[in-house]
Amino acid sequence: MKKLLLSLFVLQLFVSADAQLVSLEYPESYEYQQWYSGQVVTVEGETITGEIQWLNRQYNQRRVNFRNAGGEKIYKNTELKSYTINGQKYQFIDHKDYGKRYAAVVTEGGINIYNYYMLKSEASIKATNTVTYDENGRAINNIEFTRERKDEDFENYIMAIKHDKPKMIQIGSPTFMMNFKKNMSEYVSDYPELAAKIKNKEKGYKMLARDKIIIEYNKWYAEKK
Repeated sequence: MKKLLLSLFVLQLFVSADAQLVSLEYPESYEYQQWYSGQVVTVEGETITGEIQWLNRQYNQRRVNFRNAGGEKIYKNTELKSYTINGQKYQFIDHKDYGKRYAAVVTEGGINIYNYYMLKSEASIKATNTVTYDENGRAINNIEFTRERKDEDFENYIMAIKHDKPKMIQIGSPTFMMNFKKNMSEYVSDYPELAAKIKNKEKGYKMLARDKIIIEYNKWYAEKK
């Protein structure tokens, strides 16, 4: 019971912390069925400018309704490298635990941060270990696409991919945040000075400074390249 209460407390603290973090800009929501200026980048590398329709956070991770003077086209989630709607970039990601999705790009650099959105029912399926898998080992949730989903129907996952670590991690998870000093210092260990500040819990380098740390790391990485 004590462990459960501690976990709930840390989770509540984490949620509150995320609400206070303003150094990284997260994607806004758009109006249902409205068209916004945008562009798509095909797997062949061609950039096409036009308009993209917003339906909901689930649909737009897996389908892109696009139109321009040449007509309308629906791109599936394997047909584009990325797309941009109203200035917000979504990049194609293929991950064995989260499937093939266009993930909202929060920041790019040595540490890339993405927002993944999953239906709460999908998250529930994953939590109960009742997910089935295809022959490639990818999760199959069989959740129906529904255009009228509201924002509150989705769970938001803050994901990170580091330049030297191909594995995607859930950098906003309670598990990561509960042992933030160890996890974050190890994650940025190739920048020893920053890792030491986190490990020593210096002012401005604790859990609530997660976004600040990522920005500082990316600045260092860009300068050393």
